[in-house]
Amino acid sequence: MRIRPLILATLLALGAVGAAHAGAADPCADLARHRPAKVVALEAHLADPAELSALAGQDQPPARFCRVTGVASPAVGSHIGFELWLPEPQAWNGKYLQAGNGGFAGQAPRGALMQALRRGYATAGTDGGHEAKDAVHADWALGH
Repeated sequence: MRIRPLILATLLALGAVGAAHAGAADPCADLARHRPAKVVALEAHLADPAELSALAGQDQPPARFCRVTGVASPAVGSHIGFELWLPEPQAWNGKYLQAGNGGFAGQAPRGALMQALRRGYATAGTDGGHEAKDAVHADWALGH
């Protein structure tokens, strides 16, 4: 059985949360060095509450978190954007929650990611393999 790229990236990132307890210098930024096969882009940085508020459109965000963004391409022509949000080690509840999308998706479900992060979960979501401005229009589907 082959592990899908997003799942592998998630497992690596969750390992980095544990590495922070072991004294790693900057486990968040270090994640970008570990690029699983078929993940064509990967960035990681510590995001502050102001960035989270701008991303998820919420007031009162939690403390800093590790924001991992990337693009997986498990099949020829695929382009699946994903975001993985990891709480700081002392705030992590030890659990992972995958966030889903509604409508036609088209972007990571940042509101759901923010809610999971507030509850202490490591969490991730995808854009469903296409970019869209909202969950109502399906212009991206033409020709596919």
